[in-house]
Amino acid sequence: MFTRGNTGARNHGLRSRDMVRAGRNAMTEACESKTTSYSTAQQNADRFEKFARYCVDNFSINDSRKIENSHILQYAEELAERVEDGSLSVSSAHDYLSSVNAVIAQMRQDNLVRVTAAQTNIPNRSHIAEQSKACSKDLHQHAKSLLDERLSILSEIQRQLGLRFEESVKCNPAELLIQAARNFNPVTHTSHVNIIDGTKGGRSRIVDITSKAQIEALKKAAQIQGSHRSMIPQNLSYKEFRSHCYSAYSKIKGYSPHKERHHYAQHKYTHVMRALSGQNNILAPVLCKHSRGREHIKYIAAAIGSTYQRAKEFDYRARYAVATSLGHARVDITNAYLG
Repeated sequence: MFTRGNTGARNHGLRSRDMVRAGRNAMTEACESKTTSYSTAQQNADRFEKFARYCVDNFSINDSRKIENSHILQYAEELAERVEDGSLSVSSAHDYLSSVNAVIAQMRQDNLVRVTAAQTNIPNRSHIAEQSKACSKDLHQHAKSLLDERLSILSEIQRQLGLRFEESVKCNPAELLIQAARNFNPVTHTSHVNIIDGTKGGRSRIVDITSKAQIEALKKAAQIQGSHRSMIPQNLSYKEFRSHCYSAYSKIKGYSPHKERHHYAQHKYTHVMRALSGQNNILAPVLCKHSRGREHIKYIAAAIGSTYQRAKEFDYRARYAVATSLGHARVDITNAYLG
């Protein structure tokens, strides 16, 4: 029979200085109290081990007393990015997060430290968004008012250029401004920049510059950047700065940087549809009353006065543009952003 020690001690008195072993002991405790089956306890412990290793590697934390919502949120955002790049299934991401919550609740004997999938950017199990996860204008402004100057402008870069968190902090805004000026087309009044730093697998991609807001965001970022080559403060490592950022994000209800990327994707879809059809305000499924598929294609056809097949072609082309702007080769990934 497992007997817990002092709950105020390291790893909540679960008889190990190692958080992985302590997590397994917590699941043994749950089994013996008959609140969890043996198979579920084993699965939870195995999945929690990955989170515990992540905490050691990224936060130098090996004591469950030090785990906060910000640590789980950062881990969940990494799971979401792995789903996005195809290296992890949606169901596995949900299972991993659920297990982390279950083990931590057993360790702490409460639910005060907990992050649900709905609070993150992990897609629902169908992989098709039914509700928008984009950061609204009000939430965006609210977050900026609570974040420090550097994090505030990072949120603007993420929103205007559709960058992942890592891309936004590792990019070189001063260099991107030079690119935008060099690639400016005086006929279309547009430009483009090449996103290289911090991308998944080192795969660079082109992001179109079509608005003054994008240039303004880069100008403000370049001012904060100073002589450094990225947005990471010179006295911090990437891991240290990332932890600082997610600690700040976790204090803003309903906010995460990936929501800014969702906003970009939805705005990009409408922008491309306007360029293709000449019609304004053709919205993605998550932003209108028409669900993804046939119903949404009919909505497009009616809006632009075309055949169903032509509307379907426009939808595909707009989704392809969104996918490539986000750094994806698979068009179906847009389902998680657009519906």
